[in-house]
Amino acid sequence: MRILIISAITVLMLFLSIGACVPEEEMIIKKKEISGTLSTARPNYLSIVYESDKRAGYEKEMMFMLDDKVKFLKKNLVQMKEGDEIGVKYEEYFRKTEEGKEEFVKRVTKEVRFIKPASTGLKSDF
Repeated sequence: MRILIISAITVLMLFLSIGACVPEEEMIIKKKEISGTLSTARPNYLSIVYESDKRAGYEKEMMFMLDDKVKFLKKNLVQMKEGDEIGVKYEEYFRKTEEGKEEFVKRVTKEVRFIKPASTGLKSDF
């Protein structure tokens, strides 16, 4: 798991360095929002599981980089716990390729919103 996170961070940093070569005014910016369960919270990033199926054995997870420009609503990162439900507003930057296709450049986290605390009590996979 740790290797996967380190690999994801490395790939993200590569995308961020590529994005620095394209003037921002030439990029296509898409504003998005997603909510899910906080799975990892660190000072410089967080990840959320936004879809899962325990019977099929899969989870879809997204990682968001954090900086001092990210706005936190209701609770800050230190107050949030893994398992809490949160929402994230972010922007994805794309550039047009020579073929006219949109190519992902970077994702910028804008806002993290606490929705509700992690459920406590008995859980069942059935």
